[in-house]
Amino acid sequence: MIFLKEGPKSSLKAVDFMDKSGVSKEVRRSPLWHDLAPFMEPYLAIALACLLMVAGILGSLVPALPSTPLVFLGGLTHFLWMGERSVPISILIIMAVLMVLSLALEYLASAMGAQKLGATWRGVLGATLGGIVGFFFGLPGWILGPMLGALLFERLGGYSTQKAAKAGIGALLGMMAGALGKFVTAWIMGLIFMGAWLWKIL
Repeated sequence: MIFLKEGPKSSLKAVDFMDKSGVSKEVRRSPLWHDLAPFMEPYLAIALACLLMVAGILGSLVPALPSTPLVFLGGLTHFLWMGERSVPISILIIMAVLMVLSLALEYLASAMGAQKLGATWRGVLGATLGGIVGFFFGLPGWILGPMLGALLFERLGGYSTQKAAKAGIGALLGMMAGALGKFVTAWIMGLIFMGAWLWKIL
């Protein structure tokens, strides 16, 4: 059962919650926050959307981390939260199409770049894992990690050192091309959403 108690001059409302065991708990709620919540809601929604989008743009620079999916998630979160006060659903459809295209192009760019210099699926896998490990070692790790990972995996697959090194360079170039495509697409998706949102509120 819930009982509301109002003091004659108090600015707080006390609510008693009676659970099954008969224990009563008093929770106080400030009317000030209750009044500010509707005003703050749009700012919280766009802040969360922007946070996810920025994380997606930065994620495009790190192998195997979501980029365009995070940007799309930011737009989707804002739409589900704000409803009619968010962007039109057509904007989300455009963002979803761009997300799918970026993922497909990333895969094709990585595969084609790797195959050009003789890399196999082992080299691509090694470059991806090497990029993840290299992320924790700063800029040198970002560059050397994918190449060393591809070289190691190609050597384990039976390639000579010279051929594995060549394949590692191919895997690295393919992955860099895919990352560049993700980065550009993530920016475009974010700009489309922000442009539509600003058009809506201005």
